[in-house]
Amino acid sequence: MTNKRVCWGETMRALFLKLYTLSLLAVLISMAATFYLLWYQWQPENNYNLKRFSEPALRHLVKDLKERTKNTQSEVSLKINKIHLPVNNSELEQLRLLSAQMHGLVSLIFERDLEFSKEELRSLKQKQIIYRNTIETKVAYLSYDKERVLELELTRLKGSATHWMASAIYLAHYSPGNLEEKLQYLQLALSEYEPKPIIQALNQAQLSQSQLARLVVMPQAYSRLTSSNYRIYILHQPFASSDQAKLISFEVNLAASLWLPPVTFLPVLSILLGIFFWFSLRPYINKTCQLSKVTQRFSEGDLNARVGLEGYSPIDKLAQQFDHAADHVQQLLQSQNTLLKAVAHELRTPIAKLFFYGELLSATNDEEQKQQLLQDYHSSVEDLSKLTNELLTNHHYRSGRITLDMSIINLSQIVMSECRESVYINTAIKLELNCTNEVHIWGEEQPVRRVLTNLINNANRHADSQIKVSLNPSVQAEYDGWVEIWVEDDGVGVPLDQRTAIFDLFYRVDESRNRQSGGLGLGLSITKQIIKALGGHITVDQSQTLGGARFITLLPTQQS
Repeated sequence: MTNKRVCWGETMRALFLKLYTLSLLAVLISMAATFYLLWYQWQPENNYNLKRFSEPALRHLVKDLKERTKNTQSEVSLKINKIHLPVNNSELEQLRLLSAQMHGLVSLIFERDLEFSKEELRSLKQKQIIYRNTIETKVAYLSYDKERVLELELTRLKGSATHWMASAIYLAHYSPGNLEEKLQYLQLALSEYEPKPIIQALNQAQLSQSQLARLVVMPQAYSRLTSSNYRIYILHQPFASSDQAKLISFEVNLAASLWLPPVTFLPVLSILLGIFFWFSLRPYINKTCQLSKVTQRFSEGDLNARVGLEGYSPIDKLAQQFDHAADHVQQLLQSQNTLLKAVAHELRTPIAKLFFYGELLSATNDEEQKQQLLQDYHSSVEDLSKLTNELLTNHHYRSGRITLDMSIINLSQIVMSECRESVYINTAIKLELNCTNEVHIWGEEQPVRRVLTNLINNANRHADSQIKVSLNPSVQAEYDGWVEIWVEDDGVGVPLDQRTAIFDLFYRVDESRNRQSGGLGLGLSITKQIIKALGGHITVDQSQTLGGARFITLLPTQQS
């Protein structure tokens, strides 16, 4: 179960780290997407690139215009306010048609009315195409004849300016009615926040010849780089008399049309979600960093390092499991140090005796005394061998190296046999056995006998005059179907604060560590390890009938 919790905690930590990384990535992508959409919104809706018109295509445009107007070369060029235009009536119609087809402005302009550099003039003479790209327009020039140049202009229109240009073209060339009707229609189309159209007499507008050459083909829209508004110019009856020819101009406010499109809210929402995830996952990242630092300190030898997080999140659970594992490791190391000290202390006495008896043997010549010393010497060797064997047995059970040959055994017979043997050995202590029914358990006979021997010997050692052994089915609900073995004595008992430590290696309730009263301090530790290997539990409390210690052993009756 613990392993599953640790794996779950590690999985959740990895998941939150990935979500944190993805949230930061989502914020960056969303910001980039938002800025791109904002930039794209302010780009012209007819954002054509003149490079897509190849040189043969532009030359074909000139050739096509000449083919369409070859039979009208003798026509007189048009004039506005006594200003000669570079086109005749047929050419004007064809230029308007080509402009509509190209979604731009195709016009013929006198070369002298345009400002070309020497290099550009040289290129025109060599029949090369000149490109000019500005903030507002993209223009291509190509020599048409000796005096005129064909100009292809693509204007950068933003927002709803394309719609207004279409309306202006309709008013200029296709809308029926007089000027008042056109103005009324235009005024209805404009919003109340936009200024009224301005009407000027054409002869007072002070337009250059190149501007007239463009406006007579198609209405024009102009804007400044720092403004989002366009001023659109329309010629009304340019070839009429000077009092009827008018220049109409009106300004279109594009602020209302430049709101973000709905798709823009997707990256905005992503940014908000990314920020939410970032702030939500930030505590987990801080806790993870704290856990990492504590782990580093612990690995470097600071065994007191603890994370100390409280909560129910996966990171908190992982930190609590680390603290629990760190406590366990610290206890193991402390137990190891205690064991080393205890082993050194326990080995010191028999080894010192061996040296002592050896010195006496070498110094005496009395045969009878030598025999007595040899018996004491062998007794010390046996004590040392017994201590070594007990330590190895305990280690084998703790490390799980001993595999028990489990089967169904008769526990009642084992208990009665061990009690009879104890009575034969120690006649000074009265032993009472309560075992009425035959009980069978799942285990191995020899380890079970070792448990009973250790518990009865421990009771004999601390009892004043009586011990009691009982064998009964367990009445505890959580151990239904188990069996309980009680070993009680009428001694001084075990203090409440030592009832857990009594099962540790070399632990004795008697602090004097006298073997006559405390033994080696290995029996109860080995007993606990054997019972654990059998799948059972052992506890100690106070006997209600005898007043001393009561050791309660629980063993399963069936294979778990």
